[in-house]
Amino acid sequence: MRIAVLKAKGGVGGSTIAASLAKYLALRGMRVLLIDRDLVGTVSELAGLRGNGLIQLVKEGSDPRGALASLQVGRGVLDVLKLFSDGVPVEVEREDVRNLRDGLTAAYSDLIRAGRYDFFVADNAAAATPLDPVSGWELSAFSELMPGHPRTAALVMEPGEVGLRATLRYAASLRDHGVSYFGIVIANKVEVDMGSLKSAHDSVNEVMNDTGARIGALVPFLQELRRLPESIEMLHVPTQVMEVGNAILRYMQWREIRLPMPDDQLRELVRASGAARERGSYVYTPGPDDPLKRVVLTLSSALVKLQSSQFAALAKRLIDIVRDEHGDEAQAFALDPEGKISIPGLRKLTLMPAYSSDRLRLKGIEDAVKMARRLAQDALDSSGRGSGIPSLLIVSSTNSLEPVSTCCDQSLLSREFWREFLAHLRSSNPSMIAVLLCEPIGDRCDALDGLADFTISGAQAIGSASFSIVSSRIP
Repeated sequence: MRIAVLKAKGGVGGSTIAASLAKYLALRGMRVLLIDRDLVGTVSELAGLRGNGLIQLVKEGSDPRGALASLQVGRGVLDVLKLFSDGVPVEVEREDVRNLRDGLTAAYSDLIRAGRYDFFVADNAAAATPLDPVSGWELSAFSELMPGHPRTAALVMEPGEVGLRATLRYAASLRDHGVSYFGIVIANKVEVDMGSLKSAHDSVNEVMNDTGARIGALVPFLQELRRLPESIEMLHVPTQVMEVGNAILRYMQWREIRLPMPDDQLRELVRASGAARERGSYVYTPGPDDPLKRVVLTLSSALVKLQSSQFAALAKRLIDIVRDEHGDEAQAFALDPEGKISIPGLRKLTLMPAYSSDRLRLKGIEDAVKMARRLAQDALDSSGRGSGIPSLLIVSSTNSLEPVSTCCDQSLLSREFWREFLAHLRSSNPSMIAVLLCEPIGDRCDALDGLADFTISGAQAIGSASFSIVSSRIP
């Protein structure tokens, strides 16, 4: 699929959204080409591309691969293609495209064929249209090379009346130039108070109604994105961009948009704005479950520190998120020897025979590692694998499952046990989301910090628990 990221004006964060979306798709195991069609060159800078872009490299007879940066991102690949050159006037670049069209198309086509990409994300200059010689040539070359390739466009706007009107005018102009495949509308840099969320929600829905887009998102104003990071590897991907990317992946799998049920906050926004879920649209919004959603959307592992009285409520929230984001086909399993999370929709896995006694008779770290591998394999065998559909494994709790022995330091023993357990799960089933629940007793949980992709702390609130990310390997 090709996704064009478009914006009516500069400064709305369109390039950051394009890079974030491309990075998320790569994190999910896709091969992604991010095409930098923006004169500013933000995504090229993030990828470490400096100097000449594809146009000037072809003009001077140099290797076109010099305009390409390739990055390993999670289980996928993210390549960035730089079209424009640093310090070369845009008028010169446009004239060169007119004069070098055949050579440029040949070089461009060779790069596309060699990459074997699953997704193409095109970042664009403000108010770009197919009339621009560079944008028009690139789109024409792509269409000739990959006729019938599915495509959509994401409109990125700033919140407020000015941004709304500019986006509506821009969408109308694009339709006049033959661009009508709008699928996504994103309001970026939204303040998270209810008034600002409602206003942005109304604006996104108005643009969705105007363009026929079915997916919307409100991306909050994030401190992590106040300054451009040094590289794409360090770029923070907003949770709502992950949700948009996941919806695209599900569409590519099922060839239809499958939408989650609104959470309580979104229901209030929907009632207030009159948004029509009946027309098959959905707007992803910031919410208190964002830390948990990041784990689920990236198919990651997490250590959650939480009082055991909240285990069942957390498990239910996780199951709901998994089903919303990955569909009813996604299954949830639990290693729960103490019966702390007996809830509907969660299948309990039986421990291997004599596990409870064996965990007390270890002679050293090597025995703990072997036991961790056995436990992980038993969980994999009992849950089934191979479908590729994400699944959820909840371990409740680490304190009651990890080995206990006087042979060696308990913190080291626990750490090596859970390190091997998570590593074996990940290598055997990359689509399994593993969540370790640990009740903070002394320093027992602290010994496990850094083992999982996310470390999350749960704080008791009135009637519920709130969550915050303590550390993350995934920006």
